[in-house]
Amino acid sequence: MQHFNSSTALRHGNGGSLDAAKLPFVVAPRDTDLPIAKGEFGFVVSDGATLIDNDRPPPRAVAVVVGDVGPANKFGEGSIAVHQVLAYGGTREAPPYDPNVCKSMTPAQCDAANLPYKKGVTFPYPYQDKRGGDVRPKRNWPSKLLYVFFPGQGERGPSEYTFEAVKDGSPKGTIVEGAEKAAGPFGGIGAIVACVRSHKQIGNFK
Repeated sequence: MQHFNSSTALRHGNGGSLDAAKLPFVVAPRDTDLPIAKGEFGFVVSDGATLIDNDRPPPRAVAVVVGDVGPANKFGEGSIAVHQVLAYGGTREAPPYDPNVCKSMTPAQCDAANLPYKKGVTFPYPYQDKRGGDVRPKRNWPSKLLYVFFPGQGERGPSEYTFEAVKDGSPKGTIVEGAEKAAGPFGGIGAIVACVRSHKQIGNFK
């Protein structure tokens, strides 16, 4: 999974783009036969078989909306928020930019030392590189993900998209409500994932 874009095809009612750091959305490829369209809701599901920051997060399903359109025949891009919810169960703030992290280095030395995923070094792991930049858009999901969508919804979403955690830690908001409504006629996302996992020949998703 790759993720970063400052401008999105799907917009809020005021014309603003979706915030990739706060809202879980995926990108649909242009000119594709895939039956998904901008504004439709679904889920991205992790298999619990990968290491993130030396930890193995449990299998998770995050509600998403198709928030942008990308290159043809390329599927799998998602927002920063998708990655973080799958990895940590919620989003995290970006670090403040620190222009002094490479103060004593030449540009070449700073480039050579730019190891944004190493612990125990002199920058706020895991979201800042040695130039002080935000590395969250560069992080990819290292194992298989299951994308579940429900064709034929059309772009009938709300004018404002939200996604937030409530006191018990579970998310709420229009993206969650839209995805759960789409999955409802099929027994809900839990039943769908259980069905896929019981048929391991479907994408070898465990």
